[in-house]
Amino acid sequence: MAIKTCPEPAGLGSTSHLTDPAALVLQGLKHIKNGLLEPAHMCLKQALEIAPEIPDIHFGLGLFAEEMGDSNLARQHYLQAVQHDPSHAQARINLGLLLKQTGALDQAEEQFRHAIDSDPNLPEVHVNLANLLQRSGRTIEAEEAYRRALAIEPVLPEAHRNLSSVLLWQNRLAEALQFALKAQQFDPDHATTYNTIGAIYKATQQSDKAVDCFRKAIDAEPDNAGYYANLAGALVDARQLNEAHEQYCRAIDMDDELPDAHYGLGMLQLLEGNFSNGWENYMWRWRTVQQQKRHQDKPEWDGKPAPNRTILVHCEQGLGDSIQFARYLPSVTQHSNKVILECPPEAQRLFKSIPGLANVVTPTDTTPDYDIQVALLDLPRIFGTTINSIPSEVPYLRAPMEKQNVPDLSNEKLKVGLAWAGNPNHRNDAIRSMQWPDFQTLLETDSVHFVSLQIEHSDAASITLGQVAHATNAAPYCTDLAATAAIINQLDLVIAVDTAMAHLAGALGKPIWLLLPFASEWRWLVDRDDSPWYPTMRLFRQPRPGDWTGVIVNVTAALRQQPSPTASRYMANAIEYQQQGLLDQAIEQFHLASEADPKNTTLIRLLARALHEYDQVDQARACLDRAIKLQPEDPENHHDLGLLLSELDQAEEALAHYHRAIELQPNCADFQFNRGNAHYALGQMADARHDYEHAAKLDPSLAPAHFNLGQIAQDEGDYLTSAQAYKNAIDLDANYTDAMVNLGLTLRKLKETELAEECFWHILQRQPRQPMAGVNMAKLQLERDDPEAAETTCRSVIEQHPRNPETLLNLGVALQAQNRLEEAITVFNEYIDVEPQNPNGPFNLAIAELAAGRWSDGWQHYEARWQIDNSLFAPRHPNIPRWTGETLTGKTLLLFCEQGFGDTLQFCRYAPLLARAGARIVIECQPGLRTLLKTLPGVAQVFELGETVPPADLALPMMSAPLAFDTSPETVPNGNNGCYLSADPSDVISDSELPKIGIVWAGRSRSWANNRSLPAELLTDLLSTRGDFAWFNLQMDPSDKARIIIDSIDCITDLSPHISDFASTARLIESMDQIITVDTAVAHLAGALGKPTWILLPFAADWRWLLGRDNTPWYPNTRLFRQQNRGDWPELIGRVATELHRLVKR
Repeated sequence: MAIKTCPEPAGLGSTSHLTDPAALVLQGLKHIKNGLLEPAHMCLKQALEIAPEIPDIHFGLGLFAEEMGDSNLARQHYLQAVQHDPSHAQARINLGLLLKQTGALDQAEEQFRHAIDSDPNLPEVHVNLANLLQRSGRTIEAEEAYRRALAIEPVLPEAHRNLSSVLLWQNRLAEALQFALKAQQFDPDHATTYNTIGAIYKATQQSDKAVDCFRKAIDAEPDNAGYYANLAGALVDARQLNEAHEQYCRAIDMDDELPDAHYGLGMLQLLEGNFSNGWENYMWRWRTVQQQKRHQDKPEWDGKPAPNRTILVHCEQGLGDSIQFARYLPSVTQHSNKVILECPPEAQRLFKSIPGLANVVTPTDTTPDYDIQVALLDLPRIFGTTINSIPSEVPYLRAPMEKQNVPDLSNEKLKVGLAWAGNPNHRNDAIRSMQWPDFQTLLETDSVHFVSLQIEHSDAASITLGQVAHATNAAPYCTDLAATAAIINQLDLVIAVDTAMAHLAGALGKPIWLLLPFASEWRWLVDRDDSPWYPTMRLFRQPRPGDWTGVIVNVTAALRQQPSPTASRYMANAIEYQQQGLLDQAIEQFHLASEADPKNTTLIRLLARALHEYDQVDQARACLDRAIKLQPEDPENHHDLGLLLSELDQAEEALAHYHRAIELQPNCADFQFNRGNAHYALGQMADARHDYEHAAKLDPSLAPAHFNLGQIAQDEGDYLTSAQAYKNAIDLDANYTDAMVNLGLTLRKLKETELAEECFWHILQRQPRQPMAGVNMAKLQLERDDPEAAETTCRSVIEQHPRNPETLLNLGVALQAQNRLEEAITVFNEYIDVEPQNPNGPFNLAIAELAAGRWSDGWQHYEARWQIDNSLFAPRHPNIPRWTGETLTGKTLLLFCEQGFGDTLQFCRYAPLLARAGARIVIECQPGLRTLLKTLPGVAQVFELGETVPPADLALPMMSAPLAFDTSPETVPNGNNGCYLSADPSDVISDSELPKIGIVWAGRSRSWANNRSLPAELLTDLLSTRGDFAWFNLQMDPSDKARIIIDSIDCITDLSPHISDFASTARLIESMDQIITVDTAVAHLAGALGKPTWILLPFAADWRWLLGRDNTPWYPNTRLFRQQNRGDWPELIGRVATELHRLVKR
């Protein structure tokens, strides 16, 4: 806003200070400058009353109105000023600025030009005009206006700064930096100047300097969100991606409507492979100054089927973008019967080859009628493209069938197309294009015939191409993309910088080597040497900003490894034979290829792989050793040898070659991943984890790296981390079956059984007979006590995999859980046929045989428990010889406990028999049983686990005693009338005239199918005869729910406070007339004491209770009540209640 007045205002006649309008105007302007608006208004208003026709008065009132925030009133006063004085330059400047603010750019420009006509020596008017022209995209005119301002006022910082921005936009980077530094000279600490210099450094790949400048801009103006976004962009170029993400988010927090911040964040997310969020933020490009959306007169297509509507797809940005995203057009045609494409003129003939398009037009053609429209680069978002769902099948573009005017490129040498520069008007051309002197060293490779596809090139390039015998300049024939495609089809390879030529080769399915700057575009991701967009593409990246020399060195080395056309023919034959399974012929062709090109280590590696596949390992090793001798600096040679050694279980030697490969090519994800595998094989988990994490960082789509990270965490018992890693792998590859299986297993470990089952269900939906999913689904079904479903699942898998051992084992378990013991025995025997060395077979067979009463075989097979992978059966006392039936006279025998309390109480009965055989018996038992077991006849000593083991000559596990004595149901040792343990009655129970019944309704959770406990809510039904009996609770630690029920019933006495160990429990039992209990240690204790006992059993009871009996050979005073149907406790309790009523009647 200008505040100058005309030097001699017209029409001022009075000299009185109070009545002099000029003095009043000057005083009013002084007040405005000092912020004293009310006095200013009084002066100007008084002047207006005196001389309303004086232009400076209206000018001053316009200034006052602006200060008051009234732009409309200010504009009116400025208009009156120029009406009274058309040459009032300052009024026109301010009027132009106000019009510019409202978007009336044409009218604003008119005012600025009138001001220049009135006073051409005002530098600010030239700056304001230049600013407007720059905003309108008229950069050449803007440049001229800035230069005129500087000619008048050479030290004007704003003009230097803004001229620098105009030159930057034209890629005139050296000039841009010169004017930016001038601006800094005249205004050293201005935030905008730092920002401008930072932008120039960013455009010239001087990322560190750019970052420093943007930080200084932020220091000078910390509230400017745009500076944080610019800093983030420079950090992306420096590949400091984490901080870049933070700065973009900070900019958005400061101004959530800042397009550049969202757009930049979107490109960063796409660069990192985060497509789902990236495409959404990429939409903000339409709100930046660089992008103008077209065809907005019609609705935008949202991706839904539109069969009766015409869709217009319009290209945007560069020619390369049009080629890259044309792959989506066939998908669009599946949603509409009529799709029209608007594309650049150069692409029109080629894009007509895309099937399904109704019409292909250019922006200069009359646009056909259409109903809805969509921009081409919005299609990935509409189709929900992820890094793993990119439509990457090539070719998706084809050269027209008609004959093209192209050069004859028939040649026995490898034909390689070249393009070393892109569109010089592209914003990042200075970064992505190479200079001919850097590129021409490729021509020194004379084993190749080069074909220049470079449309515009220097005279030096033309001269060189004309002088080299093994080069052809095909650029004159590249009249459009269709003609260029016809030329590329004759080539074996294309080498290009990031330009449309690279996209075209990739879209045609032609091998393409893409040369990238250090800070490459988002589409090429990070640290990859391949591209998910083009399967035939190989990426060569600058190792540091501006280092094209290193890129050319790597490309030259790789080019020398390309096979000659003759070798390529042999190689194609070999691959065809391989696909047919004819390995002898394939190896012969690989040999011929290698002989045709003997120094080509790529061919040697392919031969080595074929030999390895054919189990000719020594010859494969010799080939790889030769390859390393020929090319010791080729990382692929070392990597392939590492793979071979890993296959041979020589992980230590493999590591050395993986290390060397990584030294030579540190950013290859495969190298890191396979070195991780070698570390894993050697048990070096920290190193393996590091390599897998690095591999995943280098290649965010590498699902196996996440899988292996999950495996390490699973091995370490960190199931939460493991589950997350498997989930990451599945997110990257939805069909990753092993990851889904392992995710299910870890979720099962985390007790998330529903989620685990969902994992296996998803696999079985796609692969109904997948063994691992089927087996684990069956296990979950067994866990939830649904053996019928488990049987169905197992039989489905067995239809396709009849000898899958895990499935057979679980089928046997499912049959046994249904009490179909003979069928289970048959299946377990089938399992043993398949896996004769696996102890799980005989162990599970033993359980079925013992339950079926086949005790002779069962006790034999039950010895397999010592070999299965279960800590419960870990061998103990290995230094004491096992008793195998030899004479015991004069010997000390250690009879040691195993498994649970109930097992010890059941099988300690064999101690008196062993004592009678002449042995001195020493018993090892669980804590809490010592006092009770001392009552066994013939026992010399009882000690508890953890105490010092006394000397012994022989040892016998308690549950091996039945085998030693060849126990059958008829020969079970039951002591004296079923009593082999003894205890005195407790003195805490008073006499009662009513029969005393002790009850236990729950056992401790000891298995995955804990179906043996009675639901607490059924206690009321069990105690329905409470008036006829005195009930006593022998349940330790009743649940809160059970305690509420007990407290509400007056005839039951809670004895749990009096239970400290099994001896105290035994005394309480001895005071009872009867015990009613589920299958728990109390059942065995009561049976061992000879107390009348009723045991309540689930449908598929433990093997020791046999099948279909209401009594047991183990405890003659015990009666068994079995569920008639699975889980039906109410019916069983009803029968128990009926029997109790019968007792009362007796």
